[in-house]
Amino acid sequence: YIDEYYLYWQRLIPNTVISKVFAPIWGDVKDVWTRDIFKDVFSTHDNELSKPEDFINHSLYFESKTFLHGLLVVEDKLSMAHSLENRVPFLDNDLVDFAMNCPVNLKLNNLGEVIRLNENEVGRKVINLCGKYSINQSAHIMKHAKYLITHDTGFMHIAAAFQMKIYSVFGGTHPDLGFTPYLPNPENKIIQVENLSCRPCHRYGKSKCPEGHFNCMNLIDTDLFIE
Repeated sequence: YIDEYYLYWQRLIPNTVISKVFAPIWGDVKDVWTRDIFKDVFSTHDNELSKPEDFINHSLYFESKTFLHGLLVVEDKLSMAHSLENRVPFLDNDLVDFAMNCPVNLKLNNLGEVIRLNENEVGRKVINLCGKYSINQSAHIMKHAKYLITHDTGFMHIAAAFQMKIYSVFGGTHPDLGFTPYLPNPENKIIQVENLSCRPCHRYGKSKCPEGHFNCMNLIDTDLFIE
């Protein structure tokens, strides 16, 4: 477990450049290996791993013994020293003990449906979440996106409220009918087929093309998304 989690752990300083970063004091820390920190954390902790939940609890235990301490010491003290209003995790011995002993399914849901996604891997990385989340949950996910590609729907307006960069696709409808994002981001782009005589066919669009060709969508230039 220690070796595997160490490889997945996101280190701010890769091992290959540690000696350069700590060059001024390298003589004092050259014998320190960050993997030993992982090992020492579990020196007094139950290391039996028999089911997936044990790995999750081990990871949470490790973060509470390493990252959490730095968060409390650095963020809490520095914010107080400079009279900044900040919020660090609320900690109470009984509360922490309760949280550590809670079943894993109360900490992380749908473990069996987790999809591992590595953004550094080459290839298609598409996750279909249609119908799996509420509007509020979808808005929360969308808020953390770099940009949104959408048709003229409610999520376009939610993204506008977040002041996101939006690529909005208009088919049978038209922006001039009043459906462009409110207070649009200057980088927004509207994707549509220009000078199509049958557009708009309806204020809200239709489920079937009245002309039978659906050119308002079939003729969309996909290169516009790349640009």
